Amino acid sequence: MQQIKKVGKINQEQWASHKYTTRYFYLDDLLPDDVCKKIYAAFPKNAEGFFDRDSFREKEKTSASLDTYKKILSDITYAFQDKRVIDLISQCVGFEKIT
Repeated sequence: MQQIKKVGKINQEQWASHKYTTRYFYLDDLLPDDVCKKIYAAFPKNAEGFFDRDSFREKEKTSASLDTYKKILSDITYAFQDKRVIDLISQCVGFEKIT
């Protein structure tokens, strides 16, 4: 959460200066390299357990059940969904509340 706070102003500028209809920003060095490598290694390399989902906006691979994968994948997913993280992101992009 400290990293999000540290770069929040930069991200708000990045968010506000969008060129496309979908706004975005990214956080460099949000997680330590060793954690990123563990997360990457936990994903199945053959996309086993994932299915294709197409919408009018995008094509993606998704999985409905995180409990079939290594625990680090559910840990990082739920960490990003933590209310404290969501509240910080809301501040970064100038939203009162993200639900």
